[in-house]
This record gives sequence, C-alpha cells and structure tokens, in this order.
Amino acid sequence: MKWKTFIFILSLSLFLVGCSEKAYEPKEINVETDICKVCNIGIAHEDYAAELIFKNGDYEVFDDLGCLVEF
Repeated sequence: MKWKTFIFILSLSLFLVGCSEKAYEPKEINVETDICKVCNIGIAHEDYAAELIFKNGDYEVFDDLGCLVEF
C-alpha cells in the first residue's frame, strides 16, 4: 500500500510540474547602460551581476549578490 501511495504522489507531482506556467528567460545585462537598483552603480563585472525577474515580465539588475539580497 505504501508503494501505491508513493507512486501516486510522485506521478501527481510530475504532472503538476509539467503544467507549470511559462519559463522566464533572463535578459542580457548591458554593462554600459544597466544600473544597480540598490546602490545606483553601473555594472562593472558581468560575472558578479545578478538579475531578478518578476512574473509580469519586469526585471531588476544588481551589480552583485549583496545588493540582490538587500533588495
């Protein structure tokens, strides 16, 4: 009986994951024009930059992970 319950829950969770909403793709960070939302500094290093994407399609750019956490 435990196996049937386990398989049912597993298949239900896979079904729900397959029916999720659209995927949100990150936008290209432009180091010349994008400015950090928290500290208003331009993006100096793309390797440390972060981006937050909202469900409505808007996005915010941060110059490092610390500013993202602070936001």
